[in-house]
Amino acid sequence: VGDLFQVTLRNWNICNPYDTLPFNGSPPTDPVNGDFAPVETTAQIEIIGPTPATTGPDFGVCGASTALNGNVIGTGTGQWTQLSGPGVLNISNNNDPNATATVTGGDFGTYTLEWSAVLGACNADADTVEIAFFEPPSASAAGSDQDICGNSTNLAGNNPAIGSGEWFYIGGAGGEVIFNSLSPTSAFSGNFGTHTLEWRIDNGNCPDEVDQVVITFEEAPTIADAGLNDTTVCGSLDYT
Repeated sequence: VGDLFQVTLRNWNICNPYDTLPFNGSPPTDPVNGDFAPVETTAQIEIIGPTPATTGPDFGVCGASTALNGNVIGTGTGQWTQLSGPGVLNISNNNDPNATATVTGGDFGTYTLEWSAVLGACNADADTVEIAFFEPPSASAAGSDQDICGNSTNLAGNNPAIGSGEWFYIGGAGGEVIFNSLSPTSAFSGNFGTHTLEWRIDNGNCPDEVDQVVITFEEAPTIADAGLNDTTVCGSLDYT
């Protein structure tokens, strides 16, 4: 591809020595070209192939559809082909470099597509791209606010059907310990006072779903002491 060739077409006259009968009944003066030089036509032929195909870098998308990023094929015809994936992508126009690819049947996941440039009998030029389709995560629920006598409790986040959750400490009285930040019902302890925590649910390129909970740890009151044991008194006592 890209090589340049030159071809000469030579048209002999009627006195060509290779003719069956010489024009004037005698051999030509020039035994190679005849009595008149041949008419020559020169042409240049370049071997060309299809425009190189490019798809851009791999990427992820939140949702079930995205625009593709193939280049415009100036020489030849471009075509999208699905090579792999958990389901079948619906491609709006297989010959459009910026066609829309849509997940069908809820089959989110990673798909590999090929953008190829074809020109006649020439070998196709192709490039591939991986696209990860992420379903939006489940809504986050951090549970009701808690008012606890003591300094420890169990959190009450929801278990997401889509995505994964993690606890984050936002602020408060300090001394916080989240025993397992990836568990929706992790144990939590901290200093006496108020604490704010956030339960974040993430799934790939999608925005996080978040919810917060406020937990207040209260110190138990001092044990009451009424003084001496019960006493029997004859008369009256002055407690002043």
